Amino acid sequence: MVLQLEAGEPNIIRRMSEGEPVDGSPGSYRVELLETAGSEKWKIIVVGQPTTDHKINPDPFKYLGKPYKDLTNALTATYPLPITHSMLTHCETVGMAYLNGSSDLKVSECLNGLSIKLLRAFAKVDIGVGKYNEKNNTWSNSGPGKIPFELVSVETRSIRKDAQRFFNIDKETFDPSIPAVKKASIKETLVNYGTCQYPSSAIISGTYIKNTIYFVENELSGTRYDDDHLKRPRLIIGGKYDGGPTTYYRIDFSGLDGGSKDSFTSDILRNHLYRFTINSVSGPGQETANEADATIPEKLDFTTAIEPWETGVEDTPNQQIGYYMNYEGLNGDITYTKQTGPIPVKTRTWKGRQPSNIFDYNTFYGEADNFWAHLSSADPGNWNGDLYATANGEANPSQYNFAALKTEGAYPTLMIAANNLVNVKGDNTFPWKEGQALTAFDMCRAYNGGGFSDWRLPRLSELALMYANRAALEDLSGFEPFGENAVYWSGSEYGEGRILKSSEAWTFTFTTTDTAEVFNKDVKSARHFIRCVRQP
Repeated sequence: MVLQLEAGEPNIIRRMSEGEPVDGSPGSYRVELLETAGSEKWKIIVVGQPTTDHKINPDPFKYLGKPYKDLTNALTATYPLPITHSMLTHCETVGMAYLNGSSDLKVSECLNGLSIKLLRAFAKVDIGVGKYNEKNNTWSNSGPGKIPFELVSVETRSIRKDAQRFFNIDKETFDPSIPAVKKASIKETLVNYGTCQYPSSAIISGTYIKNTIYFVENELSGTRYDDDHLKRPRLIIGGKYDGGPTTYYRIDFSGLDGGSKDSFTSDILRNHLYRFTINSVSGPGQETANEADATIPEKLDFTTAIEPWETGVEDTPNQQIGYYMNYEGLNGDITYTKQTGPIPVKTRTWKGRQPSNIFDYNTFYGEADNFWAHLSSADPGNWNGDLYATANGEANPSQYNFAALKTEGAYPTLMIAANNLVNVKGDNTFPWKEGQALTAFDMCRAYNGGGFSDWRLPRLSELALMYANRAALEDLSGFEPFGENAVYWSGSEYGEGRILKSSEAWTFTFTTTDTAEVFNKDVKSARHFIRCVRQP
């Protein structure tokens, strides 16, 4: 949906248009706008709707001819806590068109170069202990500088439940040159607050929690421990200092703009990521969460990073997160191509060096040191199936040479991510392995698209099935095309003979050339695209 407003206050809404799909261009829409007459200028508001049948309630068309503020005052919501990622994907995203840093536009037939950034109505909060790793968006707490602290629990208090779904567009609130909001859009009559305790299972290795904590916007002002210190949003951290019992610490959203941690000088803003890194703990905290809430923290120090919550590994402005592909069924009926040969389905039991064991790709994590599939009764994270001398050629088990597709097969029902992985820097190719880190595996395991936490790297046979059915998949609205000659990492490793480890893994090239090789091996440090999958 597109709203066309008078640029001058009170920003009367003069036109509303539903986007019409553009034939032959999935995910693209066309709208008609009023042309500029004389010196008049317009503001263009674009609303991304999560599904084609999504209805905004109350009906925005009732506000045609009225100030934009009337519409924003009416479009409010009260969210239950905790706000989950799946809830986010069912809400509108809103952006304002701008050109050369200005949102006051003249509309003509030759209007080119417009930029629009859609903003979520929520903020995200990640918390970690130790050293933050920007490359894979994780924290590590080990080695000589290890902090003697294990993160055990996270609780949020005085979290606002009410939100204004569309942001205000005054100059104090929105800066089109960034583009981002600078101030929270708050309707003062909305005053519902709540508390939320996050499950310990969301904390990774006692070190960090990410892609789990979401807030709506909140105004902040004053100083810590003034009369409002129990009314503002805050975090209560539970942790074990130096192996002792769990004690509690309080973290405030003060000093967010780099100022004193004793002052609240910036709001909690929509579409912003707040990353707290605990870099010093000098002693145990308070015995209870309530005591920590009322006590000035002295034994825990942290730094805060604030950045736009960009489209990236975890999130995409396209609200469709994944698409289904069923073997010999929906979006997966083609199981043979000239380039791939026959693409088999996964069998119940393993066909590799130790046959007749039940296996599950979700437990494949690591490198293929052990030469057999990971058993459900074993500790996860040690094995990765097998090493394959060929993708779909002749196998010679007596010489320890196996074929990837014939050994593994594609999982019968897959959900495929709508987009390739992209990090906050805009990088879209990544290594299979960096040092000791299994980067490609970790990125899919960290992906939280649709609120699911079981995404993984596809096997080579599954990439082959996607390739065979790419026409059906790429015809789906919102599905990012694989790209001509684009090379993707698989989770399947290359290896010939009786070796314990390999420095190479199998890739798949999406090509339309009949004679081109689609199966290739490459060193694990090479950078290729990643498209995650999950088993529904």
